[in-house]
Amino acid sequence: MDNLGGRQLAVGQEAGQESAVQILVADDDGCQREFVSSAFERVSGDCGVGVDLIEAQNGPEVVRWVARGGIQLVVSDVMMIGGNGPEAVSEFIDSPDSPHVVMMSGRVSPEQVPVLTRLFSNPKFLGVFPKPLSLESVGLLLTLASTRGQIREDLADPSSDPGQIRQRILDATRVACEASGMSLRK
Repeated sequence: MDNLGGRQLAVGQEAGQESAVQILVADDDGCQREFVSSAFERVSGDCGVGVDLIEAQNGPEVVRWVARGGIQLVVSDVMMIGGNGPEAVSEFIDSPDSPHVVMMSGRVSPEQVPVLTRLFSNPKFLGVFPKPLSLESVGLLLTLASTRGQIREDLADPSSDPGQIRQRILDATRVACEASGMSLRK
């Protein structure tokens, strides 16, 4: 296992699915990691997007997996034993090939606020979601990760209309949520 730590789950692609999205789920609580990974598996199967899930249990494992390349989305707990999420993410989020990042937390300690505030200024940082993640949140995150390349191209094109890009993201998210039996509030 390349001494990266963590665990790679082979969910991958099924017939008719687009290329798999690599998602790194990091939490020091094994039950939380399994819950989030299971939610991504369920939503990905319902909306036809393949996923390759990788699990990590601390910040240093997150940094090693991201350095290896190919990760499109990191979903990390804020506070973890052995190295917290915001400090780990700060090591790679400013690189051009950085994956999008979402933090999840039941609580945020006061010492985390300055690091999280800096992360919010980076467009690759999608925010802090409360634990446990809802299936609707997972559907949204999966849609953002799977459309990342096209969105980057659109954003780089000066003639692209930001309103149309936003609408494309919302439409894709609505489709993903409906495929999972969820509704997206307007």
